[in-house]
Amino acid sequence: MAENPTIPLIRTREGAITKLTGDGLTGPNWVTWRVRMWSLLALCEVEAYVCREIPQPARDVDPVGHDNWKKNDNYAKHLITQNVADEPLVHIQHSSSSHTAWHNLDSSEQSMRTKARRPPLPLSETSGILLPKRGMTLANTL
Repeated sequence: MAENPTIPLIRTREGAITKLTGDGLTGPNWVTWRVRMWSLLALCEVEAYVCREIPQPARDVDPVGHDNWKKNDNYAKHLITQNVADEPLVHIQHSSSSHTAWHNLDSSEQSMRTKARRPPLPLSETSGILLPKRGMTLANTL
């Protein structure tokens, strides 16, 4: 068992800046939110947890370091969740780590950007209802 933990506990301070200005991540502001969020994560010294650069020590080898890692990672996840609007929050509500939360947000935003670039289906007007044009199949619309 380690006498000195391999992972120090990050000290949080009351009143420290942990909330970005504005509504946080709303979806369309991913690029600017990401820049501001990385700055906040660096300021709070937890960006390495989000990037998975610091491995979690094994509980049986370093129990204090193991617990400190969990607390530090939870702090990073807290910073992320506190800076996300309600709609994107559903993508990270069950994340087990800050890395998973960030990855889920990034994947969600990439999916949204891909959908936004996809051209709309060609439509025709029939009886006031928009329907796909005749002869169109799913295969030739993708």
